Amino acid sequence: MTSPIDLAGFAAKFAGDDDPWRTFTARDEAVKRAAILHAIGHRLVGRVLELASGNGSNSVAIARKALRLDATEGTREGST
Repeated sequence: MTSPIDLAGFAAKFAGDDDPWRTFTARDEAVKRAAILHAIGHRLVGRVLELASGNGSNSVAIARKALRLDATEGTREGST
């Protein structure tokens, strides 16, 4: 079992690698992104708040489905 990661841990991961979880290339991340977009639906939505947006790998796809997207990340290193 792994230990929970705190904000300092996230900052350290992103400081060493812009995409430490391979969110742009990993198949499981693509499946997760597809599930998020499916949950939003086919219609354009008004406003979306994305918490823990990290490097923005989901933000671009979500923004196409929203009139307004506010994406936030808890670490400076994670925000690209």
